[in-house]
Amino acid sequence: MGATVFVDGLARDLTVDQLQVLFEPFEPVRIITATHRNGHCLGFGFVMFSTAEQADLAIRALDGAEFMGRRLRVGTTI
Repeated sequence: MGATVFVDGLARDLTVDQLQVLFEPFEPVRIITATHRNGHCLGFGFVMFSTAEQADLAIRALDGAEFMGRRLRVGTTI
């Protein structure tokens, strides 16, 4: 069964490709970032994984990590 994680603290100029590279080692299925009408990232997004185990690995590795000058908050969604 799959799992989705919430990612907060993303840079405004982040691209989905940059986020894909960050999560690539954990084999995400799909990445979605919230964007404003002007195309800038709103600072958060969601990453979907095919297994809960891959999601847990990503959370443990990336929660609190610095990325593009910002501290990430990565956790499970409700």
